[in-house]
Amino acid sequence: LAFDGPGGRLAAATAEPRVRVWDTRSWTEVRSIPCLEPYGHLAFAPDGQRLAGATHELLTLWDPAAGEEVLTLRGKPRVGTMPPFNPRVVFDSTGTKLAAVQNDFTVHVWTARGYRGR
Repeated sequence: LAFDGPGGRLAAATAEPRVRVWDTRSWTEVRSIPCLEPYGHLAFAPDGQRLAGATHELLTLWDPAAGEEVLTLRGKPRVGTMPPFNPRVVFDSTGTKLAAVQNDFTVHVWTARGYRGR
């Protein structure tokens, strides 16, 4: 589960490969975003303009207003049965950096150059 920065939306990962987004003022579903696989962790950028999700295999960014995928990154190759990601993802306070934990518990940080964030 993740609330956006302003608190007007709530996103939830589901057991099916889908992320659902609700308007918290009316509690109506405003988006149902199809995914490649079920996501284990979600995080909104502070300005609410991006939603990130992590699985054991993928890290995906969406435009939650449009319900469109912006970018999907794949983790490191599996080591034995260990998946690439330990599904945790977080934005920094400006929304320009995104961090995720890999299966070996190292943290990878990506910077979105040109993204204005807040």
